[in-house]
Amino acid sequence: MNLIWPKFHDRDYRPGHLFMMRIHLLANLSMLRSFRDTGLFLLISLIPVAILLLMLSVFPLTFDATTGVSGSIVILLLLGLLAFYLVQHVAFMVAMDLTYTPHVRNAIRRQGVPICQHCGQLLHTDDVTCPECGLSSGQLS
Repeated sequence: MNLIWPKFHDRDYRPGHLFMMRIHLLANLSMLRSFRDTGLFLLISLIPVAILLLMLSVFPLTFDATTGVSGSIVILLLLGLLAFYLVQHVAFMVAMDLTYTPHVRNAIRRQGVPICQHCGQLLHTDDVTCPECGLSSGQLS
């Protein structure tokens, strides 16, 4: 799993911009039809918000604006905000990898492009197994 942005397909496969917009539209519609994937994506994405709310309830005076602001509290708040954004991004990437990426790969495959459902590797017509992850074509369907 890439923590910067999900790997939807092989880097050697370079579709046009309009084709990828169509693929993502089809993938979004497909994911929205899947209650399980949509719910899991929402649940994983909200975990950092729950952690932030828990921290606000555990340390209420740290986030109280009426007590005055000292330099150490500002630094603590900035570090907490940075940690929150980092955890939020990692949660978003995990959610994308688990729920959205398979829909994108399915949409690409439905357009006739032979890619591995598991890893996104571009397959050739004579490939029986994926050269990247080793899954056979029977397991890829």
